[in-house]
Amino acid sequence: MTLHHLVTVYLYGFSHMTNTLIGGPVAFLHNWADVVVSWTRVWAETEYKSVAGYSFVVAQIIWFYTRIYVFPQLIYASTLSLEVYTYSAWIIAIFGGLLWCLYILHIYW
Repeated sequence: MTLHHLVTVYLYGFSHMTNTLIGGPVAFLHNWADVVVSWTRVWAETEYKSVAGYSFVVAQIIWFYTRIYVFPQLIYASTLSLEVYTYSAWIIAIFGGLLWCLYILHIYW
């Protein structure tokens, strides 16, 4: 299991255990690119290679937009600017750490 998957499992699990909603928007943002990548794989297995090429470019644009541009805004809004978590300060620290780790992994790739 890679570090990305481990962080994601902890993020979703901890979100579920603390009854917070941060796991939903993270999954929503990540699924946009995953859907287009799946379509790219479908087109790559057919005779329409040019469609697969265009689909790959669209997948890269969506990936960069959702994971490099929108995702840090979600992190900022959910951990620093909004008073979403009224439970305790350690929940904000744990979610913030997991989310920033995930973002650093996105930049690394």
